[in-house]
This record gives sequence, structure tokens and C-alpha cells, in this order.
Amino acid sequence: MPIEVNRVNKECPKCKNPTIFNTGKEYFCGKCLSTLKINQVAEKVTA
Repeated sequence: MPIEVNRVNKECPKCKNPTIFNTGKEYFCGKCLSTLKINQVAEKVTA
């Protein structure tokens, strides 16, 4: 059964890839193949 993934416009903190995926439990970067916990990836905040 395939995992449903949603593309999100967040930046991977490791390789700065602008598009990572939300697998429901965590984020996954398709460029550097790292899995990131949801709280590791900050929303882009304008100060």
C-alpha cells in the first residue's frame, strides 16, 4: 500500500531543497533523501 505524500513548500534544513514532502508522520526530502521530524522544519517566518 503506497504512502500518501503531500508536497509542502518548506525548505530542507540539510540541503536547502525548496520542496519537501509530508508523509503524515514526518517530512521527507527527495533530494538528499533525509527524513525530518515535523518540528525540525520551521515555517518560513517573515520578521
